[in-house]
Amino acid sequence: MTWMRAAVAPSKSVVWVGSVVLAGLTASFALWDPLEVYEREHLCQTTFQLMDSLRADIRSDVRSRLLAQVRLAELWSDKASSTPHEQQLGSRLFLDHHDGYLGLEWMDAGRRVLWSVTREGYATRGVAPAARVALSLVGAAASARADTHPTVTPRFPLPDGRSAFRLVVPVVRGGGVEHFLVAIVDVRAALDAMLEDHKDLGYSVSVLDGATEIYRMPGSEPEYDAALTEQGTLELPGVAWTIRVWPKPEILSRSQSSLPRLAMVLGGLLGSVLMLAIHFGRSAQNSSRELQQAHDELEERVRERTLELEKVNIVLQAEVAERKRAEDSHRDLSGRLLRLQDEERRRIARELHDSTAQMLGALAINMDRSVRLVHAHDCTRLQRVLAESGQLLEEVTQEIRTVSYLLHPPMLDDLGLEYVLPWYAAGFSRRSGIASELDIQANLGRLPCEAELTLFRIVQEALANVHRHSGSATVAIHLSRTEDSVILEVRDHGSGLPEGVLEAATNSSATAPMGVGIAGMRERVRQLHGRMEIASELHGTTLRTVLPLGVDG
Repeated sequence: MTWMRAAVAPSKSVVWVGSVVLAGLTASFALWDPLEVYEREHLCQTTFQLMDSLRADIRSDVRSRLLAQVRLAELWSDKASSTPHEQQLGSRLFLDHHDGYLGLEWMDAGRRVLWSVTREGYATRGVAPAARVALSLVGAAASARADTHPTVTPRFPLPDGRSAFRLVVPVVRGGGVEHFLVAIVDVRAALDAMLEDHKDLGYSVSVLDGATEIYRMPGSEPEYDAALTEQGTLELPGVAWTIRVWPKPEILSRSQSSLPRLAMVLGGLLGSVLMLAIHFGRSAQNSSRELQQAHDELEERVRERTLELEKVNIVLQAEVAERKRAEDSHRDLSGRLLRLQDEERRRIARELHDSTAQMLGALAINMDRSVRLVHAHDCTRLQRVLAESGQLLEEVTQEIRTVSYLLHPPMLDDLGLEYVLPWYAAGFSRRSGIASELDIQANLGRLPCEAELTLFRIVQEALANVHRHSGSATVAIHLSRTEDSVILEVRDHGSGLPEGVLEAATNSSATAPMGVGIAGMRERVRQLHGRMEIASELHGTTLRTVLPLGVDG
C-alpha cells in the first residue's frame, strides 16, 4: 500500500497543477478574445485604407507619366519646332528626370524604329540593332495598341533578370496614327519612386502580375498572417495588376493592447513556472546522467582508438623500414649483377682468346701449310699436318661445347634435371678436384621448366661457392620430391660462412654485406613462391631449397 500511495501522490499533484494552469488560461482567453478581435478589425480597416491610397497613387503617377510622354510626343511630332538633335537632347533630359525610365524609342506608323535613346547613350537611325537589344527596345511596337489611346503593355524580362513594362503613346494626326513614342520602364525602379513616401509607414507592399510577384517594397516583411493582408486590383490602361498590403510586426505590436497579454501571462504564470521547474529539473538530471555516460564512452573510444593508431603506426613504420631495406637491397643487387655480368663476359672473352682463339690461329697456320704441301706434293707431311689440324678442331669444338653447356645446357630442356645434374657434377669434380656425391630420388620425373632451371642455377652457384670459399674436399647433392614440392640440398664440409654473411643470407632485412650469388638464388626462389634456408657451422654449410610444384614463374 505504501508504494501505491507513493504512486498516487505524484498523480494528484500533476492534476492539481494542471487544473490551476487550465483555470488561468480560461480566464485569460475570456478577456483576450474580444479585445483581440476589435484590434484586428481596426488594423484590417487601416490596412485596406492604405492599400486603396497606394492604388490611387500608382494610378495617378502612371497617368502623369503618360501625360508627360504625350506632351513630349506632341513636341516631337512638330518637325518645324525641333530638330532631331534637339529631340534627342530633350529625350535624355526626360530620362534623367523620370525615375525608372531605361530608354525611349520614336517609331513611325509602320512600327519602324526611327531612332532611340537610352540612359547609357543614344542611338540614331542606322545604329546596329544589337545596341537596342541590350535594353530590350526592339519589338516594342508589337505590344502597342493599334488605337489612339496611351497604354501600358504587359511586363517583360530584361537581359539582366529585371522586369520592365512599356508606356506606348501614339501620335495621331489627320485621323490616323503618325508616330509612336515608346518608353521602357524598370518595374522596380518606377514603383520605388511612386511609393517613396510610404516606405516608413510600417507596412509591407507587393505588386503581382497574375500569380507572379513583380515588386516588393524594400524593407517589407514576409506575410505572417493572411487575415491581416489586404489586396485590390490595380487597373492601368492596358494591364491589371494586384497590390497587396500587410502590416509589419512593429505596427501590429504598437496597435495591440497589453491587457490581453497581461491577463494571459498572469493567468498561466504560476502553472507555467511550476511545470517548467519540474520539467527542467528532470531534464537537467537526465541530461547530466546522459552527458556523463557519453563522456565515459567517448573517453573509452578515444583510448581504444589511440591504441589502434599506435599499433597501426608501429606496423607502418616497420613496413616502411622493410620497404626501404628491400629497395636498398634491390639497388645493391642490381649493381652487383651488372658487375658480375661484366666479369663473366670478360672471363668468357679471356677463355675464348687464350684457348679457342689460339687453337683457331694454329688451325689457320696448318691450313696454310697444307696448301703449300699440296702444291709441293709432300703427302707424308700433309697427312701429319691434317691430323694435327683435326685434333685442334676437336679441341676447339670441345671448348665451345663446354662454354655453351656451362651457360645453358641443352640437355636441361631435352632430358630434364634428373639427367643434367650427374653430368654437371662429374664435370665440376673433374675441373675442381672436389669429390661430389649425388643422391637423386628414383623416378624423379620432369619438373616445371622454370623450377628445373632455378634448381640448376642454384646447384651451379652453390658448387661455385664451395670451390671458391669453403675449402671443402667433398660436396653432397640431394634432390627429391613430394606430392606438392621438390627439395634440393647441397652440403659441404668446409669452414662455414662468416657470421655477417650468414645473417644477410638468412634475413632479407639484414644490412650486412652479402654475395650477389646468394642474393640471386634467393630472388629466383622468391619468384617461384618457394623458400631457401642456409645453415652454417664450423664444419660445413647446408643450403636447402623447397619449391612448390605447379608454379611456373
